[in-house]
Parts: sequence; structure tokens; C-alpha cells
Amino acid sequence: HHVKRPDFSDVAAHVTVRVLKDVPSLRSRRFVREFKRSLREACDREGFRVVQYALQSDHAHLIVEAA
Repeated sequence: HHVKRPDFSDVAAHVTVRVLKDVPSLRSRRFVREFKRSLREACDREGFRVVQYALQSDHAHLIVEAA
């Protein structure tokens, strides 16, 4: 069953973060592991959450809601 997310914000933002050319791939196992840990920590803060994300080799897309 799909569980409805609690209401949080009327507006979500699409954020794109690009990295410099000499930065290793964002899809490496090491980076993904650290990214997920950091994301959990950030989302524990009140008033902020990442609804969805997609990591590419040189950039990331995030759908973010914030109070």
C-alpha cells in the first residue's frame, strides 16, 4: 500500500547541484553511501526534507520541501 506523506509544504523546489570537472563521479559507492547518510541527517532537521533525488555522474537533482 502507498502511504501518503504528511503535509509539509505547498511548494516543492527542483534543485540541481553540479560539481567541478575534477570531482569523482557522484555515482560511486563511496559517495552514494555518504550522500545517503548526510541526507538522513539533514532531513532530521525540522522544516526540511528531500522528497526525491537522482544522482548523475557530475550533478544531482533533488526535489526539496522546506518550511
